[in-house]
Amino acid sequence: MANLEETRSDNDEIVSNVIGGLASPVEEEGAKTSTGLSAEEACEIAEESRRDQLLHETENETENQESTFKCPFIDENSLAEVEVHLTPEDINSRTAEAHNTKLKANEAFKENRIDEAIALYTEALTVSPVEKKKDRAILYGNRAACCIHLKEFKAAIIECDKALENDEHYLKAILRRAKANDELKNLDSALEDYKKVVALDPGNPHARKRILELPREIEDRNEKLKAEMMEKLKDLGNMVLKPFGLSTNNFQMQQDPNSGGYNIQFKQNPSN
Repeated sequence: MANLEETRSDNDEIVSNVIGGLASPVEEEGAKTSTGLSAEEACEIAEESRRDQLLHETENETENQESTFKCPFIDENSLAEVEVHLTPEDINSRTAEAHNTKLKANEAFKENRIDEAIALYTEALTVSPVEKKKDRAILYGNRAACCIHLKEFKAAIIECDKALENDEHYLKAILRRAKANDELKNLDSALEDYKKVVALDPGNPHARKRILELPREIEDRNEKLKAEMMEKLKDLGNMVLKPFGLSTNNFQMQQDPNSGGYNIQFKQNPSN
């Protein structure tokens, strides 16, 4: 579980470890079917089977649906317009209020009340002065930690992006975004962020480990994608060539070792 940051000054962590058969037609009330059941009983069984099938189909559709979860939107421009008219005392008061609300959110997160934590971090963001960039970065970063806990990795990336707009060197936001991209198999983006983590924190063990592992994973993914693309091109070629009594097997690609390019050669009888 992702860790939360309580204050920026000491970088203390708030949390260290934080989803039958078909019935015969009814002829008369009480009549028995060939299975020995009454018509009413057979209909009930058929209806139950139908409900189970519909439930199974609904569950599959739900699993295949892409999550649209997002944290509540914060209009930074509107907040900035309001703050133009605030006095220094108002700014200090709002800063203190946001800090106290963040502490409540940290407690909710620690107690695994994630929805409440998101609501409280959001509340803090609505009062935290926009000029307090580092404070706002932490609040967005903590909402990202909530999203990661909920396995809402796309939402986590959005929150990390907002955090880094406020503080581009916020290490925890970069690391959380790297982990979220890693989970989503956005391997290139994950590698880029892990490199940024190591630049800021050379001793980070997880980032160093993934920097060593990801290039091979990216290479394997690219080879798989290339093979899939070639197979689709082959299928398309066969569809075009079939009316002429030909297939892609009649054409062979040979790579030129000097130029790296490919030559295509035609074979009348590819089996020979």
